[in-house]
Amino acid sequence: MKQTYSDEFYNHLYRLESYNKIGESWSRKADKNNPDLIWIRNYIKENNLFDEYSHDRLERMLNNCISRGLVTIKEIADDLELSVRKMHNLLVKYDLLRKQRLAYYAKVGYVITDKNNDNPVFVKSISHGLRVAPELSRRSFVNLEGHRVMRNGRHLYKTDVWKKQHPEFNLEEVA
Repeated sequence: MKQTYSDEFYNHLYRLESYNKIGESWSRKADKNNPDLIWIRNYIKENNLFDEYSHDRLERMLNNCISRGLVTIKEIADDLELSVRKMHNLLVKYDLLRKQRLAYYAKVGYVITDKNNDNPVFVKSISHGLRVAPELSRRSFVNLEGHRVMRNGRHLYKTDVWKKQHPEFNLEEVA
């Protein structure tokens, strides 16, 4: 993630670096009561520079990505300029992984309805759907998608289409 520092921050930092001698760092020469060093420490604390992500901030960024259709961890990580591993670890750390997974399932999942049963069944993928409805072949499963055709008494809908038609449908309860 890109971080922007103020010009004043750099001015204080350059003054500290002026203490550099060949072979020695400014950290050895600068006194702990140095006003530039104190100012930089306070700036870092106030702006949370080393704690770039808080729960609220990461949740806002995640919601923004989801609203733009970016739901896989790779897509979100690329958008936030992070590695996939770092993004996954942040989602786990702040308990947002389930939210990301639900958004992913809402985009790629399916809802199967049965004419004999009023309860819709959520499936995460075509292979999961074939285990739930073994009488359907992979080809018939794919052909059912988006069509108003009934096969073996079942209809198939993409999860996002079903959710628009049935706003009371709660993916959290079934996933």
